[in-house]
Amino acid sequence: MMGGVCAACGKKTGIFGSRRLPDGSRVCRACQTMIPSPFLEEQYASAQDAKNGVEYGKLALETLYPAFTATARYGRMAIDERHGLFTVCDATSIGKDGRLKAPSPGIYPCLAVTEASFNISPVSTAPVHSGARAISCRVLFSGYLERCNVHIHAVIKKNVSCALMPDGDGGAVWQEPDDLTAFCGCYRQMVETAWKRMQATEQARQEEKRMEQERHQRAREEAEHQVRQKECRETDRVRDARILFMLGEDYTEADLKRQRAALMRAFHPDNGKVTDPAYAQKINDAYECLSEYLRRRGKK
Repeated sequence: MMGGVCAACGKKTGIFGSRRLPDGSRVCRACQTMIPSPFLEEQYASAQDAKNGVEYGKLALETLYPAFTATARYGRMAIDERHGLFTVCDATSIGKDGRLKAPSPGIYPCLAVTEASFNISPVSTAPVHSGARAISCRVLFSGYLERCNVHIHAVIKKNVSCALMPDGDGGAVWQEPDDLTAFCGCYRQMVETAWKRMQATEQARQEEKRMEQERHQRAREEAEHQVRQKECRETDRVRDARILFMLGEDYTEADLKRQRAALMRAFHPDNGKVTDPAYAQKINDAYECLSEYLRRRGKK
């Protein structure tokens, strides 16, 4: 059987090195390194899952991997309580400083994973011996990455000794180990802290948006106020000029010129009756104001 086209990147791929998905599509080796394992481990994993995996993997490598620093670990699971992140990997993949030794796309925000649970199940299916005081169990982490419609199932610890306690019906039940209880508490606290931080961030964003809207509203009101003030000043100037020229509201350009000529004859400094040249200037300013008002009204 010949190879085909990678479902994630669209490039040609051969049989060797590529992975065949349940729907018959294939994923090349390069894309496999970009896709978190849960995307391809689904029972009905498809080409769309591969595409979603590459998209998520790129985002994780760009934003989550540089930020991740483990603050608590249990088996193969490590959490970053400061940033609300977790990953499942081998213990040797994390250095003493809590950083991943190599880039990994398999890092998840705890708030993006719902239905998170830690489940304990016996390693062996054989009946428990009546005199046994402990049993070997495995710890499984499960969650649902809702945005990508992917379920996460990972055995984070294979052999855990769990104490057995009588259940009152002649049988026994295993108890959760103390270190797992403590780790679950850390995980729940991380989720709660991340939730509160997200709410605080959203509230701050909404407050900033509200303040920005108020700033725009104040600026708009101030601009409108300035326009109204300008209109009022202009109205007052036109009114005072009409009073000076003794004109009504429906004056014409001919009326304006006639009144200006009469006023200039009466108040021009050269006629010897008025010594202050400010009168003539006031007449000229009023004339310009009324002429401009006429032009805006479109009357001649």
